Amino acid sequence: MKIRSFLLLFIFSFSSVSFANYLHFDGKLNQYWELDTESMKQHCASHNPYTWQAIAQKMISVKPIQNKIPDLNQDEVMVIRNLLISAAYNRLFTHSLKLQNSKAPTVKYIWIAAGSQASVTVGHALQAGLADQYPLGSRQRKIFRRLESLHKDVPLVPLLLLSNIDRIKSLTADGNWKVYSDIYWQHLAYTACGYDEIVALNKKMMQDEPMRASHYEKFLFVWNDMESGRYLDANKKLIYIEQHNILQPQLYDPFDAQTASALGLFNGLAKADLAGPGGRKIDSFNKYSIKHLVYPNLAHFPTRFEWQKYVVTEQALYLQELGTIPTIQAVLQPSLLESYQVINDYFLLIKK
Repeated sequence: MKIRSFLLLFIFSFSSVSFANYLHFDGKLNQYWELDTESMKQHCASHNPYTWQAIAQKMISVKPIQNKIPDLNQDEVMVIRNLLISAAYNRLFTHSLKLQNSKAPTVKYIWIAAGSQASVTVGHALQAGLADQYPLGSRQRKIFRRLESLHKDVPLVPLLLLSNIDRIKSLTADGNWKVYSDIYWQHLAYTACGYDEIVALNKKMMQDEPMRASHYEKFLFVWNDMESGRYLDANKKLIYIEQHNILQPQLYDPFDAQTASALGLFNGLAKADLAGPGGRKIDSFNKYSIKHLVYPNLAHFPTRFEWQKYVVTEQALYLQELGTIPTIQAVLQPSLLESYQVINDYFLLIKK
């Protein structure tokens, strides 16, 4: 009993410390990239999707740093923007939990929670080999090396490819940004203004972009499920939009990507950093495919989609099982730390 009590005390103490740290990281980022859905309610009657898109882009703008350090290069902008995207997902997810005013809130924004970790995985691939490309003592080498110290190395083969093929890095970073740009603003608008407004916003997009009307029509089904309490169904539909409509043509359809994926060169990056129920490890894309007797080709949409539905279902169960905001924030803290550390490193440079 004493051992069990000690373990429970240790877990509680760890969660409390992590919770406090999470609040510190979130607060520091909020000084420059404000997340305040209460103040956003002033836009609820405008029916203007472009206002929400602008707010979403401001959440990941590199300008607060660029205004102080104008000589940021392309690598730095790429890394910082990715980190801000990861942080924006992370912070909105926990913000949405707080708005429920419940000690055990319902996990609704499953896709956002998963995205906060998937974007970090993308970031690790983008960072691969960057530090070594800069001389000792340089700003870039110091910051990229400190960032690398916070996470495990990416698999060897993708590291070799991603650190030498600028085009693949660029496409990967652009795909991450396109997914964010397409989906994040909708979550902001729904959180601040509710169902009727998000329907009006998507109908406006259908009118303004008739060639993409079916794309925005799919969002109507997403928000109908969300409003009806079918949260997992809603988030699976978001996965389809993300993977089929945006990333498939961007990342997986080009011939070189098809070849690399068919050879399994990028499969090592297809893994889930969050756990499943009971803290169990979620199967990687390779392991899941083999279990289901399917060749693990990441570029094959049906195979990738089935794996991602499995991942998001497992993660949703785990997050709901954690139960409270502090315990959830403790789990999400490591990824937020990466964003905070780099931003803080730059601000310390600014002060010198």
